[in-house]
Amino acid sequence: MSSDDEDVRTKISNMPFSQVLELKSKLGTTNFNEVVFGKKKQTETDCKKQNKFGIRKFERTQAVDDDDTPIEMSSKKPVPFLGSDGLSKRKRKAMQRPVVRDPRFDRHCGEYDAASFRENFDFVFQMKQDEVKELKKQLKVCKDPEEKQKLRFVIQRAENQVREHLKQQKLHQKRAQEKEEAIKAINEGKRPFYMKKSEKRMTDLVEKYVDLKNSGKLKKHIEKRRKDAASQSKKKINL
Repeated sequence: MSSDDEDVRTKISNMPFSQVLELKSKLGTTNFNEVVFGKKKQTETDCKKQNKFGIRKFERTQAVDDDDTPIEMSSKKPVPFLGSDGLSKRKRKAMQRPVVRDPRFDRHCGEYDAASFRENFDFVFQMKQDEVKELKKQLKVCKDPEEKQKLRFVIQRAENQVREHLKQQKLHQKRAQEKEEAIKAINEGKRPFYMKKSEKRMTDLVEKYVDLKNSGKLKKHIEKRRKDAASQSKKKINL
């Protein structure tokens, strides 16, 4: 330790604490500590540890000047073994795992086509109709009141599903026919006719009225609509 360093330390020890802090902020923590406490040497120690290849590892420990300084981790780690394909064992195992795909959300399975879906799964509708017939047969034979009530509920639900399917099927056929007529008009050089939404709604209501009249359910439907309108008006009055 030189006499100059001792003189500097003596001067610093006689300085006020505020000036010492100011000097430390100007010099920096590392330089200030070297001036005051002296420069610390790096020590290299043999930890006498061996990895799986039998090679000794040396860890270099450096004295930390400040408590806030982060600890430097050793980067001497064994290199993972790579096969002929250049992949590690972990990546190779991940690639060999079976991939489970849901065709509903997988783009590799193609895009959803409503028309082809209805055509391919039309057998489900046929099964539903056969199920309704079978349930009606069971209802005729059944004598238990509770079981009859359950069968009636199931039959009603199945009939509603069949009715809704027929309704949607008829609507899709109508829209497809309108599209074909528009394409035909364009091919002939004519201006295609497109119905407004209000006109489509009106024609749908007329067709529904005709279907209800032919099936003999028009009176029941009108009565139901009247009850719904009355209940809605009561709710508005109560509000």
